[in-house]
Amino acid sequence: MAINIQNVNAVNRHLNNELSMSHVYLALYSFFMNDQYAFKGYARFFKHMSYKSSDNAMDILNYQNLRGGDVSISNIPMPIFVILNNNTSPLFQAIYYILNLELYNYNTLLVNHNISRDIGLKTFQDKFIKKQLRLHNKLRLLLRQLDRVGNNGIGLTLMDDDMYDRY
Repeated sequence: MAINIQNVNAVNRHLNNELSMSHVYLALYSFFMNDQYAFKGYARFFKHMSYKSSDNAMDILNYQNLRGGDVSISNIPMPIFVILNNNTSPLFQAIYYILNLELYNYNTLLVNHNISRDIGLKTFQDKFIKKQLRLHNKLRLLLRQLDRVGNNGIGLTLMDDDMYDRY
């Protein structure tokens, strides 16, 4: 069964959100690999997340084609990430930044899911909704840990080493 135009647009918004997130994660990977910060563990995490967002985008693109919808990839805006001198670590600020972007992505997906009457699309979106909830939990846990550590160089280094081993 062909997908209606509202659902085509909703799927394309989700696709473009995932591509944008991949772009943001890639920019953060580059930022934290830079010798100015040198958080290689978190850089690996951001690189991993960029790949996951790209994989999600490919799944969405394939779904759109499978359903007979037209894929529309829009321009991806340049990520803007500014480190503030506000007594929080650059890592805390980065995780907070992406958590807010991921929450926006989730809310957009949830609105589209709730207004759609297409059971096939809703079933497809269910896996992304679950992924988003797991990711939000992971990011909130990282924020809590980074909040506890603060700007402590040794604590941040130990956490970065742990991230390096995980990713």
